[in-house]
Amino acid sequence: QILTLHCLISAYSMSVLSLEGSRSSEAQLIASGILLSTASIAFSFARPLDRLSSVLPLASIFHPALFLSVLGQLAIHASCMIYATKLAKAHMGDEAIAAAVAFARKADKLAEAGDEEAASSHKPNLLNTMVFLVETAQQVAVMLVNYKGRPWMRGATENPALLYSLAGCVCGISVAAWEVSPYLNDTLGLVKLPTDEMRYQLLTILAVTLLGSLLWDRLCV
Repeated sequence: QILTLHCLISAYSMSVLSLEGSRSSEAQLIASGILLSTASIAFSFARPLDRLSSVLPLASIFHPALFLSVLGQLAIHASCMIYATKLAKAHMGDEAIAAAVAFARKADKLAEAGDEEAASSHKPNLLNTMVFLVETAQQVAVMLVNYKGRPWMRGATENPALLYSLAGCVCGISVAAWEVSPYLNDTLGLVKLPTDEMRYQLLTILAVTLLGSLLWDRLCV
């Protein structure tokens, strides 16, 4: 369930960036990869409770509740990503989007000619910034929502590695969205959001993608 959602979210995010002539920077991939990998490893430290619960878990991973949960979460995440993409493109304008596409095509040609630096070149833009922040938040939501703790396993707050890694992702996303540390944003290749209204819209998207998927999953299960 978690792996399926991770793969679908990553594939959609990459396709959005590729179609609009953008890509994630190495710093973005490293930062989110380390924290999310730590959270994934933390799942192996999940421990059952000392006492058996009178409530039985679902007998199969193909149970209709889980199937509907995955479809609903995917719909929520995809809707939030589509809205964030449209919001970014509307603020960028056709000229900035065309420049990003031209830069990407030039980098691809240089990479095909053997230029290794061109293969990892990155031109920061608003679309890449929005997609990176929303995608990272969605990956955190997938792990947090689909971690089934009590009444069978210890809860997420009782798993320090999982808790701290996911908390680190949430804090990092919040700091980057609010532009608390310009150095961090520059290192990750993130651009400044043009208006405060857009920042609030971004934070609303992040809240919906997390809380919406959480409520839907709990409703289904």
